[in-house]
Amino acid sequence: MKSGLIVDDVLIIGAGAAGLAAARALSLAGVAVRILEARERIGGRVLTLHPSGASLPVELGVEFMHGRPRELLEVFSADGLHAIESDFTNDRPFSEFSGSETAARTIPACRSFRVREGFDSVCEYLLRSAAGARLNLKSIVTEVRWRPGRVAVLTRNAASERVFRARRLIVTLPLGVFKAPIGTEGTVRFLPPLPEKQMAASALEMGNIFKIVFKFREPFWRAQPRFMFEQASSRAIQLWYDTFPLNSGLLTGLTAGPRATALLSNGREHAVEQALSCLAGVTGVGVDLLAEWLDCWYFHDWQSDPFSRGAFSYVVAGGLAEQKKLAATLADTLYFAGEATHCEGLNGTVEGAIQTGQRAAQAILEKLQLGARRSAA
Repeated sequence: MKSGLIVDDVLIIGAGAAGLAAARALSLAGVAVRILEARERIGGRVLTLHPSGASLPVELGVEFMHGRPRELLEVFSADGLHAIESDFTNDRPFSEFSGSETAARTIPACRSFRVREGFDSVCEYLLRSAAGARLNLKSIVTEVRWRPGRVAVLTRNAASERVFRARRLIVTLPLGVFKAPIGTEGTVRFLPPLPEKQMAASALEMGNIFKIVFKFREPFWRAQPRFMFEQASSRAIQLWYDTFPLNSGLLTGLTAGPRATALLSNGREHAVEQALSCLAGVTGVGVDLLAEWLDCWYFHDWQSDPFSRGAFSYVVAGGLAEQKKLAATLADTLYFAGEATHCEGLNGTVEGAIQTGQRAAQAILEKLQLGARRSAA
């Protein structure tokens, strides 16, 4: 590796919750940080739209805070955000079959909260409070050349290619990107390679979700008793919910796993038609009338997104050891964060992602402090 001018102490791949949390912790400690983000926005799998004329944001990715995690409550308090509890415990069939009222009182994670201002507000706060951190959007990382104590990160965009250098790198690539064949869009080539990381990633799984948000002129379903949360496990769309207790014309349909993949197999327009047909079956309103009442719909295909390749990670039987291998630091040079590297049960959550970013940052700060003490001695 050719030597070159090192401008940054730490480079971070990815401006999702993990990368932003790491950047914030490091920059507040005076460390020179640069975030390299492939997309033209921050947030990763947090994707919030603010359509003109809509009374509420539209969440196409992360939508709910489950329980009251400290990492998110700190952001809410500092930024004046509002957590609106979505109390589905009186709706059927959840209440009839799961003892949800008791669970909501006794298990904090059973309580779900929506961010009134939009979940993107959490990411925007993390970036704003990362004083001094540099952010390069539309910078697609293609290759990482590394040796102990030095990294060179190659990026490209529509206009040019650039090389960024630092002494340490935090990698927050989603599990789906790690699992994809090197050379496909969004993947990163490491030189020398990381076979142990590839093997660890191959033993974990990335879940797929089909999520569509319909915007109707009026919330017609509110006229039907207790429809604010409806499960239909035998249908193409397994779950419907609205913005209760807030009023809007937004209705979200959700399904996961193989059924989500099957829905998208014939294209987006077909999937929307299937979702409307499913909603007609649930509400008893004809498809033609639903189409007449429908203003628009919103959708993002996370499985086909080259920079996510799935919606969330999950651990299969025997996978905990591999998860720890995926999270392990290499030579005090390559650090790994992101929800898939959370080894204590919070993978698949924003708070888990934030914790892993903070974990990587803290590990680097401890190394820097140790080095400073040795130099002073």
